[in-house]
Amino acid sequence: MNYRHFNNETTRSSVLRAVANTENEVAWQRFFDLYAGFVFSIARSKGLKPEDADDIVQVVFVDLARNLPTFQYNRAKGKFRSYLAGLVHWRVIDRLKAVRRDADLKAGFMEEVKATGPGDDEFADREWQAAAMDNALRRIKPSVRPEHYAAFVASTVEGQDTSKTVCVSAHADTLGFMVRGINSDGTLRLRAVGGINFANVEGENVTVHTRGGKTYTGMLVCAHHSAHAFDDAKTMERNENTVFVLLDQPVKTAEAVRALGLRNGDYVAIVPRFTVTDNGYIKCRFIDDKAAMACSFAALKYMAENGLQPKYNTVFAFSFYEEIGLGGIYVPAEISEYVAVDIAILGPDSDGSEQTVTICAKDASMPYDYTLTNRLIAAAERVGCGYAVDLFYRYGSDASQAIKGGNNLRAAAFGMGVYSSHGVERAHMDGIENTVKLMLSYVLEG
Repeated sequence: MNYRHFNNETTRSSVLRAVANTENEVAWQRFFDLYAGFVFSIARSKGLKPEDADDIVQVVFVDLARNLPTFQYNRAKGKFRSYLAGLVHWRVIDRLKAVRRDADLKAGFMEEVKATGPGDDEFADREWQAAAMDNALRRIKPSVRPEHYAAFVASTVEGQDTSKTVCVSAHADTLGFMVRGINSDGTLRLRAVGGINFANVEGENVTVHTRGGKTYTGMLVCAHHSAHAFDDAKTMERNENTVFVLLDQPVKTAEAVRALGLRNGDYVAIVPRFTVTDNGYIKCRFIDDKAAMACSFAALKYMAENGLQPKYNTVFAFSFYEEIGLGGIYVPAEISEYVAVDIAILGPDSDGSEQTVTICAKDASMPYDYTLTNRLIAAAERVGCGYAVDLFYRYGSDASQAIKGGNNLRAAAFGMGVYSSHGVERAHMDGIENTVKLMLSYVLEG
């Protein structure tokens, strides 16, 4: 059942006085609209299926009809929603134990329920807000385009079994630069954001994003940029002291650059140069980790179009700061498994290829969870996707960062085979397709 008219307001004493008269249908409808979604939300949070949570709503409102006519509300002893949360907790226990399902509550039921479990204000407020959010989403859904609604709510997908929550993560951040100074000739000195390889950026086009919201284009140049003008143009080391941004503006002094609104702390983004060949190769910067994000969206789209539900509650996370080693540090407490989807770099010891999905057994800092990694291998074999198992040498992921962050969970990683990293990278559609297949196998079947 959809509880469409849930209203996020506090309980007034007048509402409780009105429903003390069980024949006041208007008051009872308002009371039901106010609290039914709240009761349903708590029942679902306890692991009940939707149909069982619907039953709890009916049972609880029968209890309320029996007892509210004589109930004396004392706000000083707590919020009414806290009393109600305790009542729901008790009725859920009854359902799970299959005893006293239809038993009448005692005359002092609110006080007794208050002591039976999580009927405190903090718990009730959390559930109240969750129910309010669920109601808000239902209300906005008819008024927005389906793809916009999906983008807003698709980060967490409810599972068939809500007692467990897993996470599939792809990082959204990319490599770039930050302006650290302005040279006297109007070029910009840079500092890398993430593991930039200065040896492969020369000649790339860039966009400078100012703190004031302006954008300027430019290109990355070496201080000794031309073999026709400098003896060491070919041999000068490319690093943060020799590679600058040459702005596409007629500026020749630092003062002229500042007059444009540029300053230290502005971001510099490299143009990715995205290319797809006729036979399925993808070449561009930032396949790491935009390809994995595409896999997550493809999996979400496939499940939505085919009416499929994950085995467990699944959080599709899109982290930031992975490239600086902090992406997976924070993980919500309810998540017990964290699977990072990231590029699988091809090296001298690799069994994988650009056409396969590679399951990571160990990265630079740690082996991944034995049981979860074995389950990923079984998931790949179950759907018959091309896969390999490899160790990643100079590599880390959100999953290993989640462990380093002190989170108590199982961690694993997999991703499409990629040739080259932190520069212009190359992947293949077959590898991306196999990554989506493995993701769906894990999410749908565990």
